[in-house]
Amino acid sequence: MATPLKINIEHYAKPTGIFENRTLRTETLHKASELLQTNHDNYHIYIHNLGLHTIVALGGSAAQLQSAYDLAIDSQRPTRPPDVVRVLDMSNPVHFRKYLGRGNYYDDYFAFFQNEISRNGVSNTVNEFLFKGDDRAEDLFQRFFSGFLHSPIHLGYAIEFDQPLVAAEALALTAVHDAAFGSVLALIERSTDKSSRESLINIQEKLHGSDSLNRAMNFAYGVSQIRDGFLANAKEEFIQLIGSWKVNQDDLDEKTAETLNSACKES
Repeated sequence: MATPLKINIEHYAKPTGIFENRTLRTETLHKASELLQTNHDNYHIYIHNLGLHTIVALGGSAAQLQSAYDLAIDSQRPTRPPDVVRVLDMSNPVHFRKYLGRGNYYDDYFAFFQNEISRNGVSNTVNEFLFKGDDRAEDLFQRFFSGFLHSPIHLGYAIEFDQPLVAAEALALTAVHDAAFGSVLALIERSTDKSSRESLINIQEKLHGSDSLNRAMNFAYGVSQIRDGFLANAKEEFIQLIGSWKVNQDDLDEKTAETLNSACKES
């Protein structure tokens, strides 16, 4: 059984309707659990990121998982024991904020969220620290979308595979991200046209057809095209365009399908 202290993938997640794979061999799930636990116990969450997210879902064998994990083991950053005094200090909401945005405090934030999840469970902890709406939650929610969306990806896996330890990792990762996109997300939210029914496909086509947005991008910006391209060189048009897409509670399933459709089109 998975706990806030131990990763244990006992069964493959129930099909979501998005992607279904054959039932995986027990040894594959055991190997995935072993590697994830080894990675957590020995290494910082940063660095090892070579696109390995979906090997299990695509039916990789235990040997393939081990081979992929070993690809960049030399680049891993070692973990460290948490500072017990600092972890206790984080229980104070004011003091919690003074450590935000700095990767060297990841291990302390992990221990803090591990304790929170042990006491209150994953759902209550996520609701408290991401969705409550107070100053602390709003700050973390802005950080949640930095780091090329790795926090949502990590938390999504934690929920899908019912892994409390991985959820604690996701929240700790969120805490050490910067909040660079926070003000931009707030601007987009305020600029959203409440009556708009624009589809993502149409928005993508408008983006591709905009001379100014195309000029805003540059190959030299690499993976930071949004920050260094759109936001630096065509912020107003970009925000207006992104703000023309909105999601309501009553159309969440439809909008989820729409994002999958648009991702397939762009691929």
